Amino acid sequence: RGLDVLSAFKPGDGPLGNQELAKRTGIPKPTVSRLAYTLTELGYLTYSPRLNTYELGGRTLALGYVALSNLDVRRIARPYMAEIADKTNLNVGLGLRDGLMMLHVETCDGDALVGVRLFPGSRMPIATTAMGRAYLSALQPRERENILKEIRQQHGDDWPTVSRAIEKSIADIERHGYCLSVGDWQKDINGAGAVIPMPDGRGIYAMNVGGPAYLISEKQLNEDVGPMLAKAVQAIRMLLGEVS
Repeated sequence: RGLDVLSAFKPGDGPLGNQELAKRTGIPKPTVSRLAYTLTELGYLTYSPRLNTYELGGRTLALGYVALSNLDVRRIARPYMAEIADKTNLNVGLGLRDGLMMLHVETCDGDALVGVRLFPGSRMPIATTAMGRAYLSALQPRERENILKEIRQQHGDDWPTVSRAIEKSIADIERHGYCLSVGDWQKDINGAGAVIPMPDGRGIYAMNVGGPAYLISEKQLNEDVGPMLAKAVQAIRMLLGEVS
């Protein structure tokens, strides 16, 4: 439950009070208050008596920096991400699963990018993004089915359309090495995704390239950006195999 409280803080939030923490976590407010007090005493949260709110503390930030610094995949992928961002002027992200979302652990932006700004800590849904669909493609069938059962509850009547798009993306990853999301996550955002399974079994990462539809069309994704991404991911996977 303490970890749930820490996970309630999102990028760009600002301080949160007990009521908002209770709402986000589903934990009763009195319990949240006790947990927040303990986390503050341990240095994982900082408390503002004037505002009666909390922010992530130094020990939480230190853990995040240690985790990022120990990611071989992040260090190896960064130069390839920067090269793609420079060539395409789009946002390039590297992420892993966090519940039913994909969590960015690294991002690169092109100089001329307008409209999409993502950064480490940003989250996007699995089902409707190229990054998330690429991640799903690398799962064992039973594990993927369990996640899809949870996702299905979020989409209601739209589920058949979402499910077909996921199935197509899985087939596209196998056939081309990348998949697309064309206006599926946000109406005017297009992107391509590819998957990076860790060779030592320590997890599955995914990389995506995306931006406003007026900067990157479905045709450009298929003819240029997607193949570029697939080639970069193949090189990253080879290098990861050498360091594992």
